Amino acid sequence: MVTFTDLVALLLTFFVMVFAMRDVEEDTWQTITNSFVTALDTMEDVRVTSPRFDIDIERVTRTEGEDLDYLFTVIENLLGEESLTASAKLELRATGVAIRAPRIGLLAEDGQGLSEEGRALLFNLAGVLRNLPNALELVVEVPGRAGRDPRAEAWADALRVGGLLAEGLADSGYGALVEIRAKWAEHDDPGAAEVDLLILPDARN
Repeated sequence: MVTFTDLVALLLTFFVMVFAMRDVEEDTWQTITNSFVTALDTMEDVRVTSPRFDIDIERVTRTEGEDLDYLFTVIENLLGEESLTASAKLELRATGVAIRAPRIGLLAEDGQGLSEEGRALLFNLAGVLRNLPNALELVVEVPGRAGRDPRAEAWADALRVGGLLAEGLADSGYGALVEIRAKWAEHDDPGAAEVDLLILPDARN
């Protein structure tokens, strides 16, 4: 009965609409058509620029790596069972699986090499990452909050630290290329700077 009532109501509405539109007011219709004509006449022609050279940029195709949820579970079990480092934190982001560790804890006291903790973390991670197709990125924080640190060498030093970590991965058996970049931290404390080892969703080239 409810369905039948709805159908009858729709039919009634349709016939009321047809009845209301049986007589078109010419003045109103003419006003509407004139407004369309005026609007269309004022439209400008769109000029399409043709390329000068018959050269196309190669299309960049990216293949997907292992599922991020799966990677998160694997790394989480590794961190829990192997006790790689108490200071390492695991985060699942939209951009990938991030392993965050304090920069000061990964380096030796003189800052020119890796600490034992840093070597242990990279060694255990390299054993897992080298068997995965996912690309890897090292992001090193630079204290100074978006360029407020006037020392130009602070940025270069962060890239140097990224190079040390990438070299540590290579020494541990990870043979693929690792992208290294630096980013400004949200604080000015050098001791609180962190390093993100980011496992990307895309497969490495």
